[in-house]
Formats: sequence, C-alpha cells, structure tokens
Amino acid sequence: MTASRPDLNAWFDRAWRGLLLGLMTLFVINIGLMIGAVATSSFARRWLGTWLPEGWTTTWYTAAWKEFQLDSILWVTVEVVFAVVFLALVIGVPAAYTLARRNFPGKRLLLLLFLLPLMVPPITYGIPLATVLYKLQLAGTIYGVILANLIPAAPFVILVMTPFIEQIDPNLESAARVFGASTGRMFWHILVPLLGPGILAASLLVLVRTIALFELTFLTAGPDSQTLVVALYYAVFAAGVRAPQSVDAMAMVYMAVTLVWLLIALRFVNPSRMSRLSLGTLPALPATVARPTYDPSSIDVGIVHLGIGAFHRAQTAVYSDDALALEPARWGICGVSLRSADVRDRLSPQDGLYTAVEKSPGGVRRRVIGSVREVLFLGDQREAVQARLAASDTRVVTLTVTEKGYCHDPATGKLNFAHPDIVHDLAEPERPQSAVGLMVAGFDVRKRSGERAFTVVCCDNLPHNGALVRGLVGAFAQARDPALARWIEDNASFPSTMVDRIVPATTDADIAENDAVLGLHDAAPVIHEPFRQWAIEDDFVAGRPAWERAGAELVHDVAPFEAMKLRLLNGSHSAFAYLGFLAGHEFIYQVAARNEFVAFMRRLMRDEVAPTLKLPPGVDVAAYEEALIARFGNPALPHRTQQIAMDGSQKLPQRLLGTVRDNLAASRPIELLALAVAGWMRYVSGVDETGREIKVSDPLASEFARIAGQHRGDPPALARGFLDLRAIFGDDLGADPRFAGKVTSWLSALYADGAARTVARATAG
Repeated sequence: MTASRPDLNAWFDRAWRGLLLGLMTLFVINIGLMIGAVATSSFARRWLGTWLPEGWTTTWYTAAWKEFQLDSILWVTVEVVFAVVFLALVIGVPAAYTLARRNFPGKRLLLLLFLLPLMVPPITYGIPLATVLYKLQLAGTIYGVILANLIPAAPFVILVMTPFIEQIDPNLESAARVFGASTGRMFWHILVPLLGPGILAASLLVLVRTIALFELTFLTAGPDSQTLVVALYYAVFAAGVRAPQSVDAMAMVYMAVTLVWLLIALRFVNPSRMSRLSLGTLPALPATVARPTYDPSSIDVGIVHLGIGAFHRAQTAVYSDDALALEPARWGICGVSLRSADVRDRLSPQDGLYTAVEKSPGGVRRRVIGSVREVLFLGDQREAVQARLAASDTRVVTLTVTEKGYCHDPATGKLNFAHPDIVHDLAEPERPQSAVGLMVAGFDVRKRSGERAFTVVCCDNLPHNGALVRGLVGAFAQARDPALARWIEDNASFPSTMVDRIVPATTDADIAENDAVLGLHDAAPVIHEPFRQWAIEDDFVAGRPAWERAGAELVHDVAPFEAMKLRLLNGSHSAFAYLGFLAGHEFIYQVAARNEFVAFMRRLMRDEVAPTLKLPPGVDVAAYEEALIARFGNPALPHRTQQIAMDGSQKLPQRLLGTVRDNLAASRPIELLALAVAGWMRYVSGVDETGREIKVSDPLASEFARIAGQHRGDPPALARGFLDLRAIFGDDLGADPRFAGKVTSWLSALYADGAARTVARATAG
C-alpha cells in the first residue's frame, strides 16, 4: 500500500497540471480565435460562410480612417493621455512623498480617500462627476475628459510611488539639508534620480490605463473630445449603416495602439528594473546594510574569474572586497560565465553589485559587495573575454568551475582528450569553450606579444588543485604547441588553495526577503554561513591583492589544509547528503538534527578520516570536527541535500575514495566510508525509498541509469556494476575484495532496511 501512495499522488499531480494546462490552452485559443476573426474580417474583401475570405484588401482601414476621422481621434487620445500622465505625476508624486514621510492626524483617512477611486467601479462616481462637469460647462470638452481621467490616475500614481519613496533612507534628505540644500534642490538632485524607476513605472501604467478607460471618458466626452475607445463604441452602436469590416478595422487600430503601449510598459515596468541595486542607488540602502567603503567605479580590473557562480561571490570575491576596502588598488574582478548568460544578465544591470547575506542562528547580516567590476558571458562576448585574458592588466585568473569543469578524469587527474570541449578547443584553438582552453589561449597571446604570464588560482575542491590545473593546462598546451607549453611552465604559476564556506543555492524566497530589507531589487544575492577560510600558497608571478589583510592565510604548503577540508568537511557533507536524502530530508540541517546521523559523522571523522591526515600546525582536530557538526546544523542556512549530491562521480574520488585507499593501505577500518559510498550508489540508482524518481544530476547520469535498469532489485549485482566504473574507482578499488564486500553489504542493508535504520545500526555500540 505504501508503494502505491506516491504513484497515486503523482497521478493526481499530473492530472491537476493537465487540467490547468488544458484550461489555459482553451482560454488562449478562445482569445486568439476572437482576435483572429476580427483581424481577418478587417482585411477581407468578402467573407461569408467560408473558412477563408474571398480575397484580401486594406480598403476597410482607409474607409474607417475617413469615416470615423481617426486622425483627429488619435490626436485627441494622445493629448488626453499625456496630459493625464503629466498632471497625475505633478499631483501624485508630492502627495506620495507627504504620505510616506509625514505623520499627521487623519493620515489613514486621507489615504483611503485617495485610493477610493481605485476601489470602486468608475461608473459609481462617474455619473455625479459628469453632472458637476456639465454644470461647470467642462463636460463635452477635452478639459473635462482630462479632469475625469485624472480622478483615478492621481491615486494610481500615489499607490505606485509611496513604496518607492519609503525605501529611500531619510538620512539622505537630512544630510542634504544640513549642508544647506533647499527642499526643491534636495527633491530634484537627490530624490528624483532615485525615484526615476518609480516615476517611469507610474507614467507607463497610468498611460496604458487611460487609453483603456471607457466609462469616465464616455460620460464626459463630446463629439470633438472622444478618445479611441469611446469612438470605437459609437462606431458599433451609433445609428446609421456601416460596413462591419470598417468597424473591425477600427477595432484593430485600437488594439494595435493599446498593444504597443502595453509592450512598452512591460519592457520598462519590470520588478527587476524597478529601483534596482546599482552604483546610483547605493545611497538609498538602509543603514543596516553595509556597503563598500571605497568607490567601486574607481577600481580597474586586475583579476579574471572563470565561473562566476554563488560560491565565488560568497567567498573569494568577499575577500577581495575586504582587501579593496583596506587597500584600494587595481584588483577589481571581471567575472566570466562559461555556460549561461543568467549571472551576467543579473549582475550587469546592477554594475556588478550584489548582496552577501550571512545567516546564522544568531541573526542575519547583509553587505553589498563591490569587487566585481564586470561580468561577461563567453557565449556572446567571446572577444571581450579573450581580450581580458590577454590584457597585461590581468595578473591573476581565478576559477570556480566545479570539478566537472576541468574536463579531466577524476580517477587519474589527467586531461580527458576525448572530452567534447577539449576536442573542440584543439580543433579551434582561437575559439575555446573550456576553462583550460581559454587560459591556454590567453597565455598564447601573451607569449606572442611579449607580455608576462598570469597566475592561475584554482578555488575548486580538488586535491592538490594548483598542481592538477598546472598539469591540465600543460597537457593541453603540449598538444597544441610544445613551445607554448614550455613558456607556460617557465613563466606562469599555479598556487594551490583551500577554500571553505558553506554556500547554499539562492532561492526566489531569498531574493524576495533580501529585496524587502534593501528596499531595492537585487537579482543576484548570495547566502552564506559566518565561517570562512582561505589558505593560499604564496606563489604569484605578477602580484596579488592584499588578501592576507582580509583574513586569508598565505602559506608555504596548502596540502594539510586542503586534505583536512576535503576529507573532513566535504567527505562528511557528501555522506550526509546521500544518506540524509534517502532518509527523507531535504536540507542538511535536518540531517544534523538526528542523533544517529550526528553519531555517524563523529565516528566517521574520528575513526576513519582523521587518522589519514597530516594536520596544519596548531589545529585541534576534535574542535574542528565539532565545529563542522555545528555548521552543518545551522538552521538559518537551508542547504539542500540534492545540491551537495550533484556530480558525485566527480566528487567521490577526492572526498571519500582517497581516504578509503589510505585506510586500506594502513589496514585501518573503512566501515562508515563504505556505507557513504553505498549511499551514493543507492542515490544515483534513481529511485528513493518511497518509490519516487530521483533526479540525478551528474555527467555520468545516463550510465548510472543503464546500470540501475540492468540490475534493479539485485543489490550485489548493482554494487558490482558501479564498482566496475573505472572513471570513478580506478583499477584498484573496484577489484579490492575488502572494499567491494563492505560496499555490497551496506548497499543491501540500505535496500532492505532504509537509510535511517542502517545508519543507526552502523553507529550502535
């Protein structure tokens, strides 16, 4: 019975989605048919009882233009609309400012009166209004039409503008007055630039609304003051014989005018464009949000970063921001996105600025980061990207392209010459797609132009990452041009690094919450924990930022830091992700709240991981392990288990399997390591403990699906199928009976008893 419940839920979910899609499709078809019929009729010579007209013509548009005097009607419409927009802004913006900034008796009542025309049907106040205008001899004139439309337009401006004004820090106005600025000067030179997006939004929305407003215009317009919507009504219902095609032509003119302005409004009135975080709106930030203490616009680019994802922006870019605050220099960052334009499109309109949001059980801290000075997308800015890599001002190239971005074999650490990107880059070296190909192309230009090389700093979780990337770049360059390979070896440097900070994926809810605090729209905030660490080998051929002043550790040998982090933190993180997801947990902090999983993590780190490590000087490994448990249990940082579980084929070798090899060589236990690997196998098999499909994100996902499909229901055969993957387990581990036996036993237990009970049994006693 329990196995059928997910199927039933999935069926209802599909049925509901299908129903909604069907209703939406019917609605779109209905609207499309109606508009299509009117459009067809307006161009038809004759259309009676047939699917298609008997010929086409534009005669009806000419007839409608003359018969209904569309030139004068369109001109009146333009006059009315723009007059209403102008007057509504003149009245609405100061009124919105007063309501946003002043407290006085009756404020709520006044606000209600202002908004009343938006809350009731126009006809309810339109008739009394028309009566008054007739007594004043304004009805039937264009002035009467403007006044009538102004009644709902001004409140609409107030409604739109009040939130824009409320989000501007009042301290800006106070500071301006302290320095002697008059109210008018303060308004025009400080408020208006900040309110520009809001004024544009209000203008366009009022414009579209006025074009379409029928009731008030109908009640107050005369023969010479009709707008297009009222003229269309009279064309349909007024006495006289008119060709229906002429009326249809007039309707199409009205729809076209309205559609044009609606598209313009949608183009500009977009939440991502309204009061967006940028250099111009930095002063509008509330005092609770920290901002750069230097002028970001004065910083030139000295670093190119490949793979400008969330981790870089929450970690290394923050170190650079701190270093620039202490020592402004030519170390701004040009971020390059290799696969998607999304980050570029989010950050470029914000002048590279974004919010780093630190979340802990004790609260939330926000700061705007200014170190990213340019963002490019390789897909449509290739020349700019390659120019940056070739430029002499670029002295450091950093990378966070994830394990799979290096186009290598994780089991051997060698460049995969069969990888499609590497094949492409060797065939077309002037148009590289991979990070390795891009760097070699940059080195090639520098070699030929006599410029010095740059330093490559890998910030991904890879063992001996500096030496690894040096080997990958060297192998690619050797295949392309041996002389270039020798030049790179002699002139470039590849320091190893260790980076540590937990950075979950940013959700739409995170963006909305951040916007509410900032009072500005930030399309690219990043969420992170308070802890951070960055250890870097101090080996730079062309200088570097003062990262050590920002808290980075410049060391002679990163290997102890790297191994400690990869094996204790990343290894435990992956184990938690696979087993915790199987136990039904969406977030890591939920896994860390269960005693059996905490006991599992403690024993894994203490008994099977720590003995393999050569610790950095002064490190208390027991305290480090307890700190990791606390970090994983941070409920303010919802880090999804599936996010950590991604790309396991690329992560397992350095996070877990290296530790397994060391323990096997020293005859130490591997029980819990084998359970973690079995958890990975159970996860990538593609079906969870309730029978639901797991969406496996991995370069080898199709191979995993093949193995799982071939051996479903047979855990020992399934384990053997995965262990035979040499790209992950190499030639040794899959054939080692000690490791294979443990993994097979634990995988069988996971299928028989589930993850939670299996973990509890593994740590009992």
